Amino acid sequence: FSSDPHGCMSPARVAGKTWDKLSVDDFACRPTIAPMSPNVLAEESTNVTMSCTVFGSPQPSVKWMWKNRPIANATGTSIPAHKKTYVLNHSDNKTSLTIYSVEPSDTGIYFCVAFNKAGKLEGNVTLTVN
Repeated sequence: FSSDPHGCMSPARVAGKTWDKLSVDDFACRPTIAPMSPNVLAEESTNVTMSCTVFGSPQPSVKWMWKNRPIANATGTSIPAHKKTYVLNHSDNKTSLTIYSVEPSDTGIYFCVAFNKAGKLEGNVTLTVN
C-alpha cells in the first residue's frame, strides 16, 4: 500500500487507483495448478482421462489445449464416426479431459490452461499411445 491512505502502489494492475475506483475483480488472485502427472501412457483403443486441479479467486475458468487448439467438449452432441470424442468434466476445483479410443496420433502434450481476471497459468501432460 502507498503512503497515501486512499491509493494503492501494488500490485501493478491497481497501482495509482484509489479505493473508491477498485472493484471486487481487482482483488482477484492469479490461478495456481496443483502438480499434475507429467506423463500418461496408454494402449491404443483404450479411454484415457487426464486431470487438472486449479485454485484461484475468483474460481478460474479452465480450457484444455492440444496442438495450440482448444479441445471442445463432445458431451450431449452427435459425433460423426470419423471424429475424435473428447469429454471435459468440471467439478469444483478439478477438471478432467477424457479421450475415447485413443490412437497413436493422439500422442502429444496436452495443456490445462486456467485463467481469471488476475492472470493465466498452464500445466501440461504428455500422452504417449502405444
